[in-house]
Amino acid sequence: KDDNKQLNIRIPLELYQWLNETVILVAKIHGKKLSKEMIIKVCIESLKEQDLDWHNISSEKDLSNTKK
Repeated sequence: KDDNKQLNIRIPLELYQWLNETVILVAKIHGKKLSKEMIIKVCIESLKEQDLDWHNISSEKDLSNTKK
């Protein structure tokens, strides 16, 4: 049974280029590709682990201001 759900997202060109460059870099270093899906999954898991006060985040700007 596959418990994964599909999510289509739009990201800024800068992040998309970084994602592509990261996939290429990992492939050059290790000889195998790391999927974009896996990189995004790990990024979201990292965000989930942060101690954010979601009661104070009501906009993209608020969320962006939480970057460490």
